[in-house]
Amino acid sequence: VKRTSGGTAVLADQHLIALDVALPSDSVVGDVVESYRWLGDALLTALHRLAPEHADRIQLVQPHEARADQAAQRAARAGSPESRRALACFGVLSPYEVALVAEARPTRKLVGLSQIRKRGVVLYQAGLYTDFAGADLARYLAIPAAELGRRVASLTELGLVDPTAVIDAVTRAIESAAPPA
Repeated sequence: VKRTSGGTAVLADQHLIALDVALPSDSVVGDVVESYRWLGDALLTALHRLAPEHADRIQLVQPHEARADQAAQRAARAGSPESRRALACFGVLSPYEVALVAEARPTRKLVGLSQIRKRGVVLYQAGLYTDFAGADLARYLAIPAAELGRRVASLTELGLVDPTAVIDAVTRAIESAAPPA
């Protein structure tokens, strides 16, 4: 399935929760990167409410953190697992996505974001995995599964096993959040 909002590969299987939010262009910040902040904040709020015992580990990726991760990926030796991780959307961090932080491993993407702007509308797309079947995506992209496993987090790790509850909480958080114009 091609995502019209662009970006790299996302495994769209039974474990992916996908969300589309369409808004009039004049209701969002003109700066493309900054325009993600409200949505990232809403998703962060929903996940903190659903998994308060993990709230200190569920964080919004700040722009400087995303730039550092992207620079590390670009600086990696060509063809290495570190360089190839950019073939997968969840392999590289971007500003205002939601990530899971742990001391013993790299920060891992929990929610991926993308957007497209056309004809007066901004379409945001968000994705998060209930469980990540990284072996399939790794095989398709010729990336070691272990490398993707080091980069991708899932809701199961937070004890969130009911996709309907997650969808409801995210929907409520987005409905109550207003994108800055």
